[in-house]
Amino acid sequence: MQALTREPSVLILDEPTSALLPEQVQWLFGKVREFAAAGGIALFISHRLEEIESLSDRVTVLRGGVDVGSGPIAEMAEARLVELMLAVPSTGCSRSRRPSLRRRRSSVRSPTCPRSLACEASR
Repeated sequence: MQALTREPSVLILDEPTSALLPEQVQWLFGKVREFAAAGGIALFISHRLEEIESLSDRVTVLRGGVDVGSGPIAEMAEARLVELMLAVPSTGCSRSRRPSLRRRRSSVRSPTCPRSLACEASR
């Protein structure tokens, strides 16, 4: 982690584990924990709930650039995090029993964008 050689006070990590092997993830988490223990502030951005739960003291969910919920991770149930991330009520699924997701094409029209935007959506 070259960024730590400059001794920053804030470290921003955006999806840093997406291409790492499990042992590399553990090494990275160790470095982030050392950095935080020394008084640094680490902003860890991830969609992987298990990483967020294992590394974070606090969590903030941003959707469309807006803070839709935040608080101590110990007080935030996984189902609540999922609701905040997806903007839909939780179905009560646990990690061991998730529904199968099928991909479908959908079209989204934005009032600020004259063209229709095609995107992949899961339902």
